[in-house]
Amino acid sequence: MVSPKTGRPHPGAYYNTPRDGEDLSSDWSKYHTPEQSRALIGLQYRTNTTEFKDPNKFYISAFINKEIYDLNCDQWTEYNPIINDPEVEGKPNNIAHCAIYGNKTDEEVRLKFVGISKWAIGPED
Repeated sequence: MVSPKTGRPHPGAYYNTPRDGEDLSSDWSKYHTPEQSRALIGLQYRTNTTEFKDPNKFYISAFINKEIYDLNCDQWTEYNPIINDPEVEGKPNNIAHCAIYGNKTDEEVRLKFVGISKWAIGPED
């Protein structure tokens, strides 16, 4: 999601997924490049279908983990890779998976994420 006014990530991109869920999924750059993270999106099913997502419709934003803690809004990260053996079609294994925990229903919290983020793969790429 891109803010049409600023060209930066839209605050709506930083809701938990699902919105009433506990966390927002992310990838740790130690294990995946932005391109690898985007390619992995193409191995995921669209919600409630067996159709694969189009990774070209997704942008990748990045920020430094410590900056999440510095937001002072009760957000924290946990490294929790997704590994199934055998791998489940539509739900690919992801060694880089991290969860960003904390309530993100408050727009002020999501705006803080916008403030620390930058495009790794953005609309101009």
